[in-house]
Amino acid sequence: MVFQRYVPDHLIQKFIRGWLARKFFRRLLNEYNEKERENASVVIQKYFRSWLARKSFRKMQHEILQKQENAACILQKFTRRWLAQKSYKKLLDEHNAQEQENASLIIQKCIRSWLARKSIRKMRDEKTLQKREDAARILQRYIRRWIARKNNQKKQRVELVPHEQGNITLTLQNSIVTMDGATDEVGIKEAYDCKIISDVECLQMLRELKRRHNCLRKRRQNFLRAVEDKMRLAIILKEEKDRRIKAATLIQARWRGYNLRKHCEAICNKLTATRIARNEVASSEEKAERMQPIINRVMTEMGNLNSDRLYVRYRATEVLYKFVGLSQLCAQYVFENGGLECILDSLEGCNRGVGSTEVVIRLCSVMWSVLKFKAIRDKLCESRQQDIVKQCYHFMLAFHRVPDVVTYLSRIVVALDGQQYKKASYFVAELTKKFAKLSGCDERIIALRNLQNHLN
Repeated sequence: MVFQRYVPDHLIQKFIRGWLARKFFRRLLNEYNEKERENASVVIQKYFRSWLARKSFRKMQHEILQKQENAACILQKFTRRWLAQKSYKKLLDEHNAQEQENASLIIQKCIRSWLARKSIRKMRDEKTLQKREDAARILQRYIRRWIARKNNQKKQRVELVPHEQGNITLTLQNSIVTMDGATDEVGIKEAYDCKIISDVECLQMLRELKRRHNCLRKRRQNFLRAVEDKMRLAIILKEEKDRRIKAATLIQARWRGYNLRKHCEAICNKLTATRIARNEVASSEEKAERMQPIINRVMTEMGNLNSDRLYVRYRATEVLYKFVGLSQLCAQYVFENGGLECILDSLEGCNRGVGSTEVVIRLCSVMWSVLKFKAIRDKLCESRQQDIVKQCYHFMLAFHRVPDVVTYLSRIVVALDGQQYKKASYFVAELTKKFAKLSGCDERIIALRNLQNHLN
């Protein structure tokens, strides 16, 4: 008990300091653990947020890709529909044009057959009229002959009447004296051998002649009236034929004009629909580019000839091909700003693939569009011309399977007077070997012949 009552102070202090140190250490340890937990929670939150962000980004990316795919499908659907409509309209226009052509042929056939029938009917009527005229002439001839004969007989009868009367009186007197019982008629008939005509019979004959004359006059009048009617009918038929021919010609002209106007209207509608479709499909950049002046577009596309992207080069060549060949000012600008060098460098960077071949065709066409102007060719020195001709021969041999490339480059060689190039005969011989199996109407054969004629 004495030991416990009298504990030294330094022991108490030691235990207290130890307790305080342990308490301070526990507090530091708790603070450290709390800080570690906070750091761990921050790290967990950071990774969780990054995971959520990646998940959200993937979801957004998937949605964007899905939207792009849907937009591409819609665009393809509308493009296919537009192409199908275009093909259907083309077939429909061809069918309508064929039907119109067949209808016009049928109309022409019917009109020609009607005109032929009218011509045959006219010839038949003319032949019938000619026969009637011949019959009328014969009838008139016989009537005139009969009238002349009757008039002659009448004159003879009038001249013989006084002489016959005197003879009859003398005969009667002699017959009374010398021949009794003989009748007057027998004596006259035996003495003069003629027939006695009484006044009644003479009057009847005159009346009969007058009646016949009136009948002939009426027939002649009827015949002349019929001839006049036939002539009038022939004139009317001729006028009607001319009128129908003019009407048929007018109908054909208007029909052809209608077909031509319809065809032109279809072409205009087709161009309008194509322009509207291109404007709908075109992006805002393309629309803004189209609104620029031509020379600005040429300036912009000049720098894209040597681009690493094949599509950019093809687009640049399309723009230059469209405008350089139409304007000497654009060709002059391309030439003065090193366009020929850019074109040749771009040709050297192309391979023989399908896409590169399309670019090569456009580049060759642009180069020909620049060099086809004599004012530009005159500015080239001889060494530069020789260099261009040399590279043209090389590209012709490299792309000998492409007709457009051979055609454009041969034109350039002929325009630049490639006779002075030393190896021209070698390249021509090689091209001749390459084109040995081609037909004579092939574009490459024609271009090679023109080149050979120029060299000779």
